[in-house]
Amino acid sequence: MAETYMRQKYVFEEYFVTDFVKSLEKKEIILPRFQRDLVWSNTQVVDLADSLKKGIPFGTFLLAGERPYKLLDGLQRANAITKIYQEPQKFFRNDQVPQEIIDDIKNLLMNNGAKISEDSDEQLRHAIANWVTSQKDTDPTKNFKALMLGKHLFTIFSVEMNIDLPFEADKILSPLFSSIVEEIDNIGSIKIPCIVYKGSDEHLPLIFEKINSTGTKLSRFQIFAANWVDNILQRLKDEKIKKIIFKEYESRVEDGNINIEYFPESESDFLRQDLNLYEYLLGLGKILEKEFPYFFYNKGDSIGFTLTSACLQGGIRKIYSIDEVIDNNFNFDGYKKALLDSIKIVFDELRPFISLKINKSKSSKSAKPMIFHSDYQIISFIAKVFRDKYELDNFELNENWNTKKNWTKNIPFHYLYDQIEDNWRGSGDKRIEEMLDSNRYRMAISKEAWKKNLLEWFRDKELTKNQSRRTSIDSKDILFLNYIYAHVFSIYDVQGSAQFHLEHLIPVKTLTSFLLSENNRNGGLPISAVSNLCYLEAELNQKKGNKTIYEYIKDKPDEANIPEIEEKCTFTKQSDMDFVDLRTGKHDEGWDTFYFEFLNKRFETLIEKFFELNHING
Repeated sequence: MAETYMRQKYVFEEYFVTDFVKSLEKKEIILPRFQRDLVWSNTQVVDLADSLKKGIPFGTFLLAGERPYKLLDGLQRANAITKIYQEPQKFFRNDQVPQEIIDDIKNLLMNNGAKISEDSDEQLRHAIANWVTSQKDTDPTKNFKALMLGKHLFTIFSVEMNIDLPFEADKILSPLFSSIVEEIDNIGSIKIPCIVYKGSDEHLPLIFEKINSTGTKLSRFQIFAANWVDNILQRLKDEKIKKIIFKEYESRVEDGNINIEYFPESESDFLRQDLNLYEYLLGLGKILEKEFPYFFYNKGDSIGFTLTSACLQGGIRKIYSIDEVIDNNFNFDGYKKALLDSIKIVFDELRPFISLKINKSKSSKSAKPMIFHSDYQIISFIAKVFRDKYELDNFELNENWNTKKNWTKNIPFHYLYDQIEDNWRGSGDKRIEEMLDSNRYRMAISKEAWKKNLLEWFRDKELTKNQSRRTSIDSKDILFLNYIYAHVFSIYDVQGSAQFHLEHLIPVKTLTSFLLSENNRNGGLPISAVSNLCYLEAELNQKKGNKTIYEYIKDKPDEANIPEIEEKCTFTKQSDMDFVDLRTGKHDEGWDTFYFEFLNKRFETLIEKFFELNHING
């Protein structure tokens, strides 16, 4: 059958920028609830300001319906245009200051004793532009006038003021201010082309998805926002999630200067509204991020979707049909309780290793948590617990849980093992399904498998590091060390006021100086190999500086308890580092061989410690 083409369902309108901004302010143009967040960087806004000033086309806007129109396409540009029009001074550039004004104002300054050089045009141009962009507005009845800029220049260039100087500066700078005002008028009179869709609202999500396939790419979760806008969850009464979504929309309105469809001004009115499926999963993700930052830091926008799909559908590839599972008959309270419990079970197993705060500093209280895992790896553990412990139709406890729950003790070992082996590199959609369908997590990892895995990692990844300076420590190195130090350090060490630093046993300075020696032909060394790392008490570490712990104690034997340090921190003995003293700085060929021998020997010690402390015997 031949395809039937429908009549055109859109019309064209034009707005002047000034009228477009007023329409946004008057709520004559609003955002549908499924619109995306503001994602443009300041650089993109500046680029658009440059296009406006040069008269370069910047695309059309897509509106829908009758007044108030819904803004389907152009949110980023609409927000940017509003900023540019309302605060044009913020987008003033150095090169907008004419050379003749620079010449005249420089002569005025120099003739009155200014501390300014002959070739300081850029310095002066920068000072003028900085003053313009720092102003709150462009109101000439307040501070935005040439007279005030002149006084500012006299101050920063140390010119002694007299009664005539401000007026001379005003005469020179006034044309600049006239050009700024003219630019504002020009921007306001620029025409914005708009296409107004007049068809059925049911097609809006499809249109939104299609038009956003170009430009800044939509995440699949932002596409869900459009496709699930009408999936209203009337039985959802979770006030905590509703408050989170209210704050989310409130922030979008404040940041974007654009009102949102059906969004009331008061929180109490919003709490009486029903959320849609997208809003529910977004709010759930925000809760999970806040309550479990070591799992979900900075993942609040996505984790509610992916984790829910894995728990309820056994994978993430089916996420597009999650609306068939979560409907108005869904047990929201039961699901949330079961989900939080499953997350807590996994977190309690991993907590000692992923939240270990040994490398503390005065600023560490506000530091973001270190995330060792991929989203999909942690989702696989949580979903496995969830689907084992709870019935999927009513979220009641599975009657067999108590007899098979001991497998959760394997979680920390699979967590580390799979990261060492890079098992979650790339897409994990299919792997999550494999983990949920298999018994892999229920199986303990043998000592033989561990040894093979660790030795291959050390040989292929650690010893091959080609470093010529201090670099950031790999997260896998820190995680592996945590599985040792979590057992060695006391509660006081971890939670008390004591501070420890992650440090190099053979100092970075020693290794880099060898690399810089005239006889050395190596490009680099594994300076930060895991076996060259240990935790040391912060004060001692700072005192020893660029020496090994043994070099430092040789000069100051009363400064530290070496047996305690060896037992608790370094897992070494003095003879292990005697090779450091063999360096002369002149004829050190082959010295790096001793360093590699040290790395290999200490890694063997770390493996033994790992097995012993984590009770890996068979």
